[in-house]
Amino acid sequence: ALFILAGIVLLRGVASHGSIAFLPALFQQKGWSPAAYGGITSMFWFSSAFAGVAFGYIADRFERRWTIMGSLLLVIPFLYVMPTLDNWLAFIMVIAIGALAGGPHSILVTMAQSLIPGRKGLASGISLGFMFGAGAVSTLVMGYLADGIGSFAGFGLERTYQFVAVFALAGALMALLLPSDRKPVQPVTPVDAYDITLEAAEDAD
Repeated sequence: ALFILAGIVLLRGVASHGSIAFLPALFQQKGWSPAAYGGITSMFWFSSAFAGVAFGYIADRFERRWTIMGSLLLVIPFLYVMPTLDNWLAFIMVIAIGALAGGPHSILVTMAQSLIPGRKGLASGISLGFMFGAGAVSTLVMGYLADGIGSFAGFGLERTYQFVAVFALAGALMALLLPSDRKPVQPVTPVDAYDITLEAAEDAD
């Protein structure tokens, strides 16, 4: 399960860290001013931060794996459409990408802690370190896909962003393989209920 979680972190890193790394370059190519593409980059980070609170609440009410899978599935259409836009709708798309790709950050750390319950500090260090490492690798991958190297001419930034949606889909499918974090509820049998009532009566006496 820990290796599956690591794979999800890596694939999500492409959708999150890789996306934010090239946002300024994408909109600079579209002719936006530094203030405009600086503002849209800030919106990504703000939405990612605030969405972490909402996703934490959702994960407490439902299973963490479904929350992670849902966020990665929902971010796919925004990743595909956003690079084609050149107006105010791009701000809406980037806010959605930041929220959906960055929101599960704390959930992934919590899942790593649950998989290594006796070493929560180690689990946090491993998960956070791997997240930042995955972000660095994802930036390299997106740069290679966009610019190319050697005989590979590259796809350009717009098509590369659309290709990132494939990584998000793979991460969502991998989330299905994670173990459930919901413990089955043990039903109270009539005998158990009678014993509890009897013990309470004896304590009262």
